[in-house]
Amino acid sequence: MATPEQLPADEPSAEALRVLLTAHRGMLENAEYHEFVDVGFALQLHHKLATVLDRWDSFDRDQMDQIVDTVCYFVEPGDEEHDLLSPIGFVDDAEKVDDLLQRIAPDLLS
Repeated sequence: MATPEQLPADEPSAEALRVLLTAHRGMLENAEYHEFVDVGFALQLHHKLATVLDRWDSFDRDQMDQIVDTVCYFVEPGDEEHDLLSPIGFVDDAEKVDDLLQRIAPDLLS
């Protein structure tokens, strides 16, 4: 699986972030996890982030850095609340994604 550490340090691209998200989605689809893990919710977050990446060239460097930080947080399963071991595992991820959208693309908040 691709990891955030594999992103180019000098200038990450939308394509590199898409690779991370694709690997994460594959992990979700293939992982053995508790029945309470809300994969559908995680896939909604994937959709929101993919839509942001579709607009990559419209963002300034600071906004791009915020996107990188959010994607890296999202794809890390062992973040604040472990994504695959907790019934609220993706809640912290959703908060990060929604915070990002509020700042750079509020039209995607629905």
